[in-house]
Amino acid sequence: MSRFAPPPQPPRDSFLKAVMDASPTMMFVVDEDVRILDCNASALQLFSGGQPPFQRRGGDALQCLLASEQPEGCGHAAGCRDCAVRNAVTQAMAGEKTFRKRTVLELAAGESSIDFYALITAVPFDYDSRRLVLLTLEDISELAELWRIVPICSCCKKIRADDRSWVSLEEYFRSHWDLRFTHGYCPDCMGRQLSGRTGGAAT
Repeated sequence: MSRFAPPPQPPRDSFLKAVMDASPTMMFVVDEDVRILDCNASALQLFSGGQPPFQRRGGDALQCLLASEQPEGCGHAAGCRDCAVRNAVTQAMAGEKTFRKRTVLELAAGESSIDFYALITAVPFDYDSRRLVLLTLEDISELAELWRIVPICSCCKKIRADDRSWVSLEEYFRSHWDLRFTHGYCPDCMGRQLSGRTGGAAT
């Protein structure tokens, strides 16, 4: 027998809460009206002063511009019918899962607004005889901003790197995002390649 006793197991609820809080992804538990019932530590950083957003609908808590259009708030503006978050939650309540759907949320920021780019995942689960949804938001605003501001040569399509050197698109994304590319021909370029080899128009 081992001389050492196994460590005591933490209560299941506190253990799962610690796991959720360790995740860098923003995670929410919401009901059918996107009302926030719980969230992890990463999600709390979205809210001013770290104030818990519990029992508030997502658009109201995040200060979505659509939610401010109607006195009733989140879910009542005409544009809410097209809200990717609300639609993902509705589908999850019906048993369907949404995985990493891209969207942009327009959020109030003082006197101005910001575009919050995110990947949405929504999966249903049952707890205490009630259907709930685990909603996660992955912030991809930095990646979206990269596409907006990267200087690219209009002729050769090289990209200006941080050290002001010019590198190929493949090299830039390999060094910055560890992305790899495969290569092939689009139909137009394939036609030009075949035309050049045969000395005439490709059929």
